[in-house]
Amino acid sequence: MDLYKNWLRSNGIKFEEIPFGISFKYQGCNFLIADPGRDSQFLSVSLPGIDSVDGNELQVLKACNKVTGETKVLKVVLHGDSVWAHVEIFIDNTPDIEDFMDRVLDLLMEGRQRYYIALRGL
Repeated sequence: MDLYKNWLRSNGIKFEEIPFGISFKYQGCNFLIADPGRDSQFLSVSLPGIDSVDGNELQVLKACNKVTGETKVLKVVLHGDSVWAHVEIFIDNTPDIEDFMDRVLDLLMEGRQRYYIALRGL
């Protein structure tokens, strides 16, 4: 987790350590980086709560499925009654996260927009 904390610090992003990882704000959005435990080569970054089900579960699931199917590493899924976007990737033992962290965060924000567009199209 030090790798991600150092990246956040070097980019002037305040963060909070939480029981299961790190939470932080970036471009007005709340993100989570999950603690990978013993699997230091696994990175999971989430944009939680992009929507709620509010009685239209089938339409929400269809929109989630559409966006997940159209993107490479983005997953849009339900957590209870809340819709979350996740990017989950494997990284090498000595990653230069400057090479990909901005892209991960941008993909999550793009995924949120794609989800809203897909939901309106149903």
